Amino acid sequence: MKKMFVMFLKVVVIVFTVAAFYSVLKLDKSWWLAVLFAFNFPIAASYFVFGAGASAVFLAAAMAAGIIVIMKSLAAHTGLLPVLFEMAGFVIVFIMIKKAADINHYFIFSVKDEMMSMEGGYTANLVEKENLINAVKSNRAKLEKYRMLGEVYEGLDSHNTFSSKIRYVLRNVISIFHQERTISLLIARDGRFIKVEADKDDDILSGEKDQEGLDLRGFDEWVMKNRKSILISDMHKEVRFKGEDGEKNRSVICVPVVVAGETAGVLRVSSEKPGVFDREDLRFLDLIAEITAKVISGETANAQ
Repeated sequence: MKKMFVMFLKVVVIVFTVAAFYSVLKLDKSWWLAVLFAFNFPIAASYFVFGAGASAVFLAAAMAAGIIVIMKSLAAHTGLLPVLFEMAGFVIVFIMIKKAADINHYFIFSVKDEMMSMEGGYTANLVEKENLINAVKSNRAKLEKYRMLGEVYEGLDSHNTFSSKIRYVLRNVISIFHQERTISLLIARDGRFIKVEADKDDDILSGEKDQEGLDLRGFDEWVMKNRKSILISDMHKEVRFKGEDGEKNRSVICVPVVVAGETAGVLRVSSEKPGVFDREDLRFLDLIAEITAKVISGETANAQ
């Protein structure tokens, strides 16, 4: 509907201009000023339906009609001043329409810029809100993990033997990590070689006759030797330590278990999925290693 109206207005402007120009040529002098005044309509209307460039063309047509009237007035020996006023009016109308359109465009673009600025601010607020919500959720999850770890530590007193304490710790800790992950404690201290493994379904403690029986991996030995923690995102892409044939575990975190200033073993959590662990998991495993070290230290004190 709007397009049809604009098209109709364009036709009216063109027809009106042609008719006015023809009237200047054919009508007598009593109509000249009225016809020249009528040219203000196509000048103003064309600016809005055709644009500034087309409006300048209609202005030129009106000025041409004014020149024709001046020539006819000179021939008829009539006054030129009214005609000149009419022609000056053409220019004034054109300038006023252009100024009004420029102000309107400036207002529109200013409003758009302000709306875009407000929208950007609103979007930034939404992103900030979402980040805050995610941070709160993450912190709640961390607090829950540490709360569960505190319960595990407090529950140690209900176990009397070394094996039951170690198995209790690992079995409950792996439930905090969840999913398909496995935790392993490999101890090589005072001529004793102990392997404890646990997943979400079961746990196994076994004594080995020597260190080779622990099946230490390259990264396990590195952790024991350097007494530093390690995080491996994907064993299939790992270049520092060679993976075994048919390697199933992809993600690994491993920390040293230090007792009385000496490395007693390593604590390792692995997953069959890549990119599972992060630095927060590594710090959490360090705390578990400290609890494990206290269990081992207590066992050593009882043995003595």
